[in-house]
Amino acid sequence: MHFNNVQDLTEGILPTFQRKRYEDKFFWNEGHPLVDIYNVLRKRDWERTYDEVCLLIFDLSRKGEIKKRPNGIQDNI
Repeated sequence: MHFNNVQDLTEGILPTFQRKRYEDKFFWNEGHPLVDIYNVLRKRDWERTYDEVCLLIFDLSRKGEIKKRPNGIQDNI
């Protein structure tokens, strides 16, 4: 079975909030710059401010789930 993106993987399985969190992490793991992540979230009307996106990424960084790199963010695992 092949999934084109995280939404395919989680559609109908996870509650909306949890699915959004998985999709967020998918974008971070792809190494997108913070401003790109923010723009994608806003296009999807997730109603997150730039500061909220920064705080979410900071929280994941603090927990060791992701780490920053010069051209974006990558998974720490």
